[in-house]
Amino acid sequence: GDWRVDAKNIALDRFKIDFEDRGTAAGAKTTLSEISLHGENFSTAKNQRGKATIRTRINNKGLLRLVGTATVNPLNAKFTVDGQDIELLPFQNYMGDKVNLSLTGGQIGSKGELSLNTAADGGMRVNYQGSVRVADFGSVEKNDTQDLLKWKSLALDAIQFDLEPFQLRIGEITLADFYSRLILGADGKMNLQKLTAQPEEKKEEPAAPAKAAEKPAPPVENSAAPKAISIGKINLQSGNINFSDFFVKPNYSANLTSVEGSISELKPETPGDIDLKAKLDESAPVDIKGKLNPLSKELFLDIVADAREIELSPMTPYSAKYVGYGIEKGKLS
Repeated sequence: GDWRVDAKNIALDRFKIDFEDRGTAAGAKTTLSEISLHGENFSTAKNQRGKATIRTRINNKGLLRLVGTATVNPLNAKFTVDGQDIELLPFQNYMGDKVNLSLTGGQIGSKGELSLNTAADGGMRVNYQGSVRVADFGSVEKNDTQDLLKWKSLALDAIQFDLEPFQLRIGEITLADFYSRLILGADGKMNLQKLTAQPEEKKEEPAAPAKAAEKPAPPVENSAAPKAISIGKINLQSGNINFSDFFVKPNYSANLTSVEGSISELKPETPGDIDLKAKLDESAPVDIKGKLNPLSKELFLDIVADAREIELSPMTPYSAKYVGYGIEKGKLS
């Protein structure tokens, strides 16, 4: 008959793993320390469920704790997850050349339920339900020292995630005490459009001699197709958006402060309603309403802004460019 292994108690304490990933361009190192693994009643017998507790420090500061049950035959597990203060900076190199920004800080934490189940086809089904927090996040554009995007707190609540088939539902997102630097460049493009590194265009190679007909390749999945992603609601609190327009001469800048409001449910096929309030340069009130859909195949944005008591003198770059006259004083609603 088949071999069977039973373990009444398993204990591993004060263990450490130094992991180096040389698959990234700059290399990435991760240290798991103070590893503790305790198990009870594990067996290779079919469907024999044991108890497990796993605890480790991540890069000497972050803490990850998993408590739950698991089976070895087949491999299934269900854990309660508690992650705290996991630093983002050590994972910077995984972004490599994919993005044109550099992290300056941030910690991530999560609480939830993780399920791993072996499917009938041998594949692994992964499900996670819970919440994620990202605190004290900061970033700058590469080769620059100016803040690009930062926040005090980002909360993602009521997360429901399935890996296969892919599905992600976030019940509510709350972004608080945030800052964003928006720049319209001299080329007429926003700086945020350039955050994702663009692949280099490949030179066309001479056509190869015709070959005998071969078996057609299997169809390739369209990666541009919208994913099964939805967001219940987005809340914005105490925001600051600093905007500069380098497309006009002389340049123009505006500081949108005290940004508060919400965006309603977002789905790939349905835009959300925007309802925001802010102040222009800490004085003129601005109401922004409209519709937004960042989840659709093509970004959709349709907004209307209602501003009152706006000082006109800062608008001189636009009036000089398009009308031919500067503005000395005045207010606009």
